[in-house]
Amino acid sequence: MAEELYCWAPEGVCRYTRECWRLLSNLYGARQAGFVWKQLFTDLVIVFGFKAWNLDGTLFVLRDEATSRIIIICLYVDDAIFAENWPSRFNKFMQYMEKKLEITNEGALRWHLAVKYEFNAAKTRVLATQQAYIEKVARVHGIDPNLAKGPKTPLDP
Repeated sequence: MAEELYCWAPEGVCRYTRECWRLLSNLYGARQAGFVWKQLFTDLVIVFGFKAWNLDGTLFVLRDEATSRIIIICLYVDDAIFAENWPSRFNKFMQYMEKKLEITNEGALRWHLAVKYEFNAAKTRVLATQQAYIEKVARVHGIDPNLAKGPKTPLDP
């Protein structure tokens, strides 16, 4: 942590009235928790050989120019999406990260930020849709999400 943080002890845990504790590590939800997490993640991937993308501090790239192999990481809060055509190096990277952090690999990307991703069999194309989000918004506003044309309006001919 960059600075010392203190918090009131939870009720039922403290020995004295209004006991104050100094935190030894960052808490999830603390103001600087996101910054500390991003800095830790950035430091780890840079040490492994990734380069931070100049225009976006949440995008990291590891590439081998000679073989056109590449690993791309897109970080969003505490989730990361990986795209790669370099399985051997990616597996080494995941082993490295598992030693440093508690992580889970959920396999191929299916959902992220209310967007559904579908890949064709050859994995040469990806379809990204927000159908579930559209249906949710339609229900909230009393619109049948299965309407093909949408609701009638006074402007329809």
